[in-house]
Amino acid sequence: MDAEALVDFRLEDITLKTIPEDFARDLKIHYCWKITHVTTR
Repeated sequence: MDAEALVDFRLEDITLKTIPEDFARDLKIHYCWKITHVTTR
C-alpha cells in the first residue's frame, strides 16, 4: 500500500460495528473501513 497516497485521508476500522449478529462467530467474514478525506486549511 502506498502510505504517501493516504496522507490526506483518515482511515477508521468500523468492522465490528457492521457485522450482523448471525456472523459474529467468525469475525473474518468481512472487513469494513470508513475513509474520510481530511482537509488541511
